[in-house]
Parts: sequence; C-alpha cells; structure tokens
Amino acid sequence: MTLARFLLANALVCCCAGAWLCTPPALAFSLEEAMEAAAKHSLDAREDALDVEQAEENRDLARAALIPTLNLSANLTMNEAEVAIGDRTVVNQFAYGANAGLTVTLFQGPLIPEFLASDSALDAVRLNTARSAGELRLLAAQLYFQALAAQRQLRASEESLAARKRHVQRIDALLQSGDRIEMDLARAKLAESEAQSQCIQAQSTLDELLDALAMLCQREALSADELQPASLLANSAPQVLLPSESSADRADLLALQATIETTRWRTLARSLALLPTVRLLAQYELSPPSFRSPDGMSWSIGLSLSWMLYDQTLWERIDLAEVEEQRAVLQRERAIDVVERQQRSLARQLEESQAAVLVAEEALLTARRNRELAVALFEDGALSIIELDDAEDELLSAELRHSLALLQRELLAIELLHNRGELDDA
Repeated sequence: MTLARFLLANALVCCCAGAWLCTPPALAFSLEEAMEAAAKHSLDAREDALDVEQAEENRDLARAALIPTLNLSANLTMNEAEVAIGDRTVVNQFAYGANAGLTVTLFQGPLIPEFLASDSALDAVRLNTARSAGELRLLAAQLYFQALAAQRQLRASEESLAARKRHVQRIDALLQSGDRIEMDLARAKLAESEAQSQCIQAQSTLDELLDALAMLCQREALSADELQPASLLANSAPQVLLPSESSADRADLLALQATIETTRWRTLARSLALLPTVRLLAQYELSPPSFRSPDGMSWSIGLSLSWMLYDQTLWERIDLAEVEEQRAVLQRERAIDVVERQQRSLARQLEESQAAVLVAEEALLTARRNRELAVALFEDGALSIIELDDAEDELLSAELRHSLALLQRELLAIELLHNRGELDDA
C-alpha cells in the first residue's frame, strides 16, 4: 500500500509538472501586428470602408443616368355603359390598355462630366482612406511605443522598490547591532513607501495604454507579456529622403489632386448645361380597336429637344465651381509646402533625439556605477542613508530619462515615416 501511494504521488507530481511545462506562453503581439490590426479592424477603418462604398454608389448613380430608361404601364377601365354608333362600338364598357416607352438621351451636356467627376471623387475618397489607414497605423505605433516605455518605467520602479526593501532589511540588521539609528530605518521605510507608490502609478499608466491599444486594435484585452521589443532605428538615424522626392506622392496630396479634377469636371458639367438636351422617345401601345388603330396596336417614335435659354442661377453655379477649383489648387500647394517643412523639421528632431539617447545612455551608466559605489560605502558605514537614497533616486531618474529619450526617438521616427506616406495603404 505504501509503494502504491508513493507511485501515485509521483504520477501526480509528474502530471502537474508536465501541465506546467506545457502551458503555452502569452501570444506575442508585435508592433507590425498592432499597426495592421488598427488599419484593418478598428472602427475608424470600418467607417472609412463605408465612405468608399458610398462614393462607389454615387459613381454608379452618375453612370446610371447615361443608360436609357424603359417604362411599362397598363390600365383597365369600366365605363357606365357601352356606347355604339350603328354596328360600331365607340366606347366599350370595359376598356384596357398597355403602353411601353423607351427614352434615350442622345445629348445632355452635364451627364458625362458628372460621371467623370464622380469617378474622380471616388479616387479622392480611396486615397483619403489610404491616408487614414496610415494615421491609424501611426496611432497604434505611438500607443505601442508608449506602452513599451511604460513597461520599462514599471521595471525600473520595481527594481528600485526591491533595492529599497534590501536597504530596509540591511538597516534593520545594523540597527540590532547598534551601528544605525532609528531615524535611518524610518527614512528607509519612507523611501520604500514612495517606491511602492511609483510602482502603482507605473502599473496604472501601463494598464491604461494597453487598454487603449486593445480598443484601437479591436481586441478584448492585451497584456504586457504580449508586447515585443520594437525599434524603428538602429544605433544611428536613418537616411532622410529629400522632401521633393516623396512629398507629392503622399496619398492625401494625391487625393487633393483628384479633388481638383473633380471640381474641373463639375465646372465643365455646369457649363455644358447651357446647351440643349436631345432625347429619342419611342412608344408602343396596345388598346381596344379604334379608328386610329383598328387592330388595337400602335407605335410612335419622336425626338425631343429642350433648351434653357436663360437661367441666372446657372451662371452663378459656374462661377462658384471655378472658385472651388481655385481653392482646391491653393489647398494642395499649401499642403505640399507644409509637408516639406514638416519633413525637414522631423528629420532634424530625429537626429537630435538620437544624440539625446546617447547622452541618456552615458548618464544611466554613470548613475549605475554611482549607485554601486554608494551601496558599498553604505555597507562600510562611510555613507548615510540620505546619500544612499539620493543615489537610488538618481539611478531611477536616469533610467526614466533614458526610457523617455528612447520613446521620443521612436515617436519621431514613426512620425517621419507617416509624414512621408510610408505608412499609408498602397
């Protein structure tokens, strides 16, 4: 019986250990996955897809105006009594009729330009949607980098808290031997409490950023363990493209060009509305026999011409369309100037942020050496608890400054890529 219990216990231990070893780790959620999830599955992305669909329907509506129209009608009438003259019935008591009509617009000036305008408007919406996808990728990357920075801040705060706890334990031991006073222990415990508060605040900041990123990417939840280390830069800033080589090809600038084409087609459409409209009309009618159609069937074909000789509002619409076209041209020119200035500014700031990262790294190494030296001197009794706390605070501050410098560099890098249009949909 004892052997059986022993074997059963070993089996249970092995099963538990195997289950623990087989527990899958948290699924990784990389920066690229976050950016694509935001661009494809976020609520804003769905709304942009509806904008494209609406623009396609408007284009189809304008194209439908070019297609001939066909109409059918039928009627049945009951009269009070049948009316006859001699042996010929003039009015039947029950009369019926059917009519089929076809209308073909041979010429109506605004139709084709309006269709071309709707097609250009569709291009503009698609390009703006591509730009909107780039903005969603930018937002996802910003939240991702901020979450990584908050994760680094939490890790530094936890390390600082662990060091404070070690100091409290060390001072408590020294207090028992009479090498320290009660005030040193009280100050160490106060520093430990402050470090705990910093950990709580860092954890709260990280949770808020993870929630925001999960909501943007349409995920139920996101944990810090799923984040992957990410950086857009190596140890040096990337080569910066000349603004003149890339700025005009950005999706939103191409959308402005499509908007200009839209206004030009609409201006032409309003101008062609001054010309006459020509339509071909064809009818086929089925009715009771009559003097006009003894067999009850008749058809007709005709041409219709209508011409608006004078309409002052039409001239005003033409002037308004010309003003809209000029405004669209100026908006595009101004947008290109702003983009080029932003690219130069971002490239300059990126180089400066890279230098700031190097400075922060050197400061962090110095703070770590100072803390190690302070701990050694404190152990030897050559340093007070106040000076040791200062060294710990300087190390924590150096770690936070280094983390913020890395964050600023990554944010500037992703902003520069977005400014060039490299995050937009192809």
